[in-house]
Amino acid sequence: MQNIFLLDKIFPTVVIIILIYFWNKYIVKYIVNYIASFNLDNNLNTEKKRTFFINNEKNIIYYGRLFYWFCAMFLIINIWIH
Repeated sequence: MQNIFLLDKIFPTVVIIILIYFWNKYIVKYIVNYIASFNLDNNLNTEKKRTFFINNEKNIIYYGRLFYWFCAMFLIINIWIH
């Protein structure tokens, strides 16, 4: 009975936490930097868009990471409830 609980609840929880940790560490920053560099290369005439990504890059990365942690939290709650 304990092995079933371990496989059904704890293992998916740990896997989700590890995946979100590495996703936030590498992928979120890469995506925001890609969008910012794409925006700088293709929209040189629009000053507002360019300065938005340059000035708020750290905030965008922070809230992107926070968003994925909240999604992971809801997934884990769903796993533990059902």
